[in-house]
Amino acid sequence: MVIILSSVMFICSLIHIAIGVPRRSMSKGLAIPEDIALISVNDIPTAKFTFPSLSTVRIHAEMMDTRGELLAKGTRWSNSATTSHVPSKLKLRGTTK
Repeated sequence: MVIILSSVMFICSLIHIAIGVPRRSMSKGLAIPEDIALISVNDIPTAKFTFPSLSTVRIHAEMMDTRGELLAKGTRWSNSATTSHVPSKLKLRGTTK
């Protein structure tokens, strides 16, 4: 899935798609990050080795299972809304200004 926030930024939920965006952009005469900013969800070790290096949001997925179980147990007997935050970290690299 790709979410287009404006004509100058892409956020890709699949890092494997994000890795291909710079090549496709260049074939259309667009430069990253000058014309398009690019951020991908989740961080893999190879993200820093792409060209330009890929900006990412690191989501601690291992915590999502635990939090999801707690939310499910808490809402099973309650009608009230519950919120849980999973830590994340933005790693700005070469695909953002």
